[in-house]
Amino acid sequence: MDILKKTIEEFKQKYQREYIELSADPDDYMTVYQSKFGGVPYLPDNFEYPFSRLYPDKPLMLLAQINFEEMPSLEDFPEKGILQIYIDPEDDRFFGCDDRIRHFEQKELENQSEYRIIYHENIDYSADNSDSIPKMNPCDFPVPEPAKISFEKKIGCIPYKYDDENFEEAFLEIYNQYSVADETELENIFCAEDVFFEHLRHKIGGYQNDVWDAGWNNTDVLLLQIVSRDGIQIGDDGIAHFKITRDDLRSRNFSNVKYSWECY
Repeated sequence: MDILKKTIEEFKQKYQREYIELSADPDDYMTVYQSKFGGVPYLPDNFEYPFSRLYPDKPLMLLAQINFEEMPSLEDFPEKGILQIYIDPEDDRFFGCDDRIRHFEQKELENQSEYRIIYHENIDYSADNSDSIPKMNPCDFPVPEPAKISFEKKIGCIPYKYDDENFEEAFLEIYNQYSVADETELENIFCAEDVFFEHLRHKIGGYQNDVWDAGWNNTDVLLLQIVSRDGIQIGDDGIAHFKITRDDLRSRNFSNVKYSWECY
């Protein structure tokens, strides 16, 4: 086996992670308890519906709902309960994401003023309070039609991004165990999409796909990645990420979830 091929195999083995791939299919007959993009959320009795914290009269709208009882198990994630993500349905420019976040002012990433992350640990399958959802006027909402979510567990390696110094340093650390690096050869490998390219997909866990953060920091976990596909459209073919620290995920604390999106 040549050195380059051996390095690629060792690198993929070292930096692989389990994740859950999500697929979305239109469905007009979903229950309020199912995993979905858009649609009618699960609302337990005595639930306080989420409103904007900047404009208290403006209700937020369900972007995604994950019923963990339907999802394959994944390390540190709940095995029961429902996670919901709500965003401002009238914000067709930033989709509930503070504009300051788009300029990477990290202190504002988790303010949840125009979006909300809610976790219902115990599901009451007899509760159906859908008639209490406030009236809304969505404007170019990312999910035009509700879609049922299905899940599949997979394993993936961290994808390469142009001039990703972390990636190149980690790759060279393995390569240089066997030979002195040939910069021309390695540059061709880093740019070869068929070696480290990963198709964009909705996912939970694993590595994210964008320029914000490849996911080298193990203290942050990809809670959910939503891409512009399956009828979902985030800006100009954008990709949204919701990230959480591993400690918060383990303690089921979703109050500090970071939300950002970028055009890919």
